[in-house]
Amino acid sequence: MRVASRFQMKSIDESLLKHYTIEQLVDKASDCLVEEVSKFKHVIIVCGTGNNGADGYSLALKVNAKVLACEISGMSQACEYYYNQCLEKHLLIPNDMFMTEMQNCDCIVDAIFGFGCHSNPR
Repeated sequence: MRVASRFQMKSIDESLLKHYTIEQLVDKASDCLVEEVSKFKHVIIVCGTGNNGADGYSLALKVNAKVLACEISGMSQACEYYYNQCLEKHLLIPNDMFMTEMQNCDCIVDAIFGFGCHSNPR
C-alpha cells in the first residue's frame, strides 16, 4: 500500500486533471471500490459535498446502494452531478431514516472527507 500526504494527493490530482475531467476521475475512483463493496448485500454510502462525496454518489449508482447526503448546499460540480443522478434513481435516504437503515446494513462507506479537508469537523 502506498501512502501520500494531502499535499502529495493534491499535486497528483492537479496532474491528472490535465488529462481527465473531474467526472472521469470520479468514475475511476468509484470503479476501484465496486468489486469490494459488491460483496455486501445492504450498503449505505455517507457522502459529503466535495469530490470525495462525488466518488460516493458515483459508487452508489454502480452498486445500487443507498446514500445519505450529509449536506446538499455548496456541493462541488462533480458532487452535484452524481447527487442528481442518485436523486433520480431514488437512492437517497432521508436523514430521519438513517438510523433505521443503518441497522439493516452490513457495510457503510465513508465518502465524507477527502484530501481537501483542512478544517476541523463541524
